[in-house]
Amino acid sequence: MQDFAARLRYARKAAGFETASDAARAFGWNVNTYRAHENSNRGVRREVAIAYARAFRVNLRWLMTGAGEPFSGDLDGPLTGVKTVPIIDWSDILELRERPLGVRQLTPRGQVVVPGVVIDEDRTYALQIEDDANKDPAGGPFSLIPGDIVVITNDRRPRPSELVLAIIDDEPVLGRYRVLARHPDGSEDVAVVPQNPDFPPRNIKRGTSDRLMGRMISLIRHT
Repeated sequence: MQDFAARLRYARKAAGFETASDAARAFGWNVNTYRAHENSNRGVRREVAIAYARAFRVNLRWLMTGAGEPFSGDLDGPLTGVKTVPIIDWSDILELRERPLGVRQLTPRGQVVVPGVVIDEDRTYALQIEDDANKDPAGGPFSLIPGDIVVITNDRRPRPSELVLAIIDDEPVLGRYRVLARHPDGSEDVAVVPQNPDFPPRNIKRGTSDRLMGRMISLIRHT
């Protein structure tokens, strides 16, 4: 592969993302910008390449120059394109419902490094998957298994089918965002739909303590 764009496409597919849009949305990148990087021979800034190498878990030197092997070696340079996000317990989500800016006040169970997406550090946190509710039987790019880590940002305006986190009946629920109905006042009836059909959709009920907490912006696979 002689050019950066071809190597980037290879890395993205090897990481399990069928399309450029799938990868961009998973990591919180601008879809048009990322797609342009896959279709241009101009290359990218080093800090952007670092973020891509980290996200797709490939050798940075190979991605930038074509030298060496794609899946050997470590990032060779400062991680200027990444940020550290706290991993919190699922039980902490209920506390964040009352204090949406309280992430820094929680005691994390660990930390995870994610690509340098635009992150509001007071509103962003990670959760480790503990069940099969979002294990997609079709094996889609966002299928989640125990041990995977999802990064959530407190954005309550997701697009349909994005993975979101909600509190429903005082229980954290992760799944795809589905709009059931739109009302003249601009409000919506929505549901959170797990990717595993063995787990039922959960409606976010208006006028209750149910609340949409945020959307997934990054995914780190368990290895």
